[in-house]
Amino acid sequence: VENSELSILKYVKNNTELTHNEQNSTFIAFFKFIEQMLYFRSLLDRTYLGFDIGGKNILEDIVKNNNLEDFENFLNAAGIDCKLSVVEELDKNTIAFDFNGKKLPFGEVASTGTSALALFYFWYQNIKGSSKVSFVFIDEFDAFYHHSLSALIVEKLKKTGVQFILTTHNTSILSNDILRPDCYFEMTKNKISSFSNSTSKELREAHNIEKMYKAGSFDVV
Repeated sequence: VENSELSILKYVKNNTELTHNEQNSTFIAFFKFIEQMLYFRSLLDRTYLGFDIGGKNILEDIVKNNNLEDFENFLNAAGIDCKLSVVEELDKNTIAFDFNGKKLPFGEVASTGTSALALFYFWYQNIKGSSKVSFVFIDEFDAFYHHSLSALIVEKLKKTGVQFILTTHNTSILSNDILRPDCYFEMTKNKISSFSNSTSKELREAHNIEKMYKAGSFDVV
C-alpha cells in the first residue's frame, strides 16, 4: 500500500532485518535521535510534534506529577507574583489562582504570556534530566515574553544539556552573556549564517552584539 508520508529510510528501518555492524548501528542511532526530537510553539494553536503522541491537559499533568509548588515557584521567578491551588473541575483536578481567598480558574484568567509559560513549563519537566528528549525546537519561543523573561528561558534550557534551537524576532537577547556569537544565526530568504561567520570584525566578549546587529555589522561577510 502506497504511503506518501512514509520515508524510504523509515520503511527500510521498519521492514528490514539489519545486520549488526557499525553502519547499521549509526543508522539506528540516527533514527533514535529523530524519534526523540521535540518541536512546540506557544502561538494561537499551542502546537507540538515529535517525542510524544496523543493529547494531554497541561494543568492536569502538573497536578498529577505533584509539580504544583514547583510550577508556582517557576511563575514567581518569571515575575508573575501568584499563589496557586488545586481545584476540581468536571471531575478532574486542575489549577486555580488563589486570589484573596477566591479560586480563579487558571485557564480562564491567565494571560497569553502566562499560558505560554505553562506550556513551556510542561515541556521543560519532560526535557530536564531526561535521556528521552534528544533535541528541542521552539518556534517564536518568546512571542509573549518580556526581554528579561526571554533570557531566563534560554538559561533554563542551557542547564538541561539538551541541544535546542529557538526562533525569535527579539533582538534584546543578542548578548554575549547569554550565548556565544557562533550560536546566533540570522535567517533570510537567501541564507542562514552565524554571526561569527557574518562579519570581518573580531568579536570580543565585551562587544554589544545587539548594537552591532542593528548597525548592520553582520550584513557583510
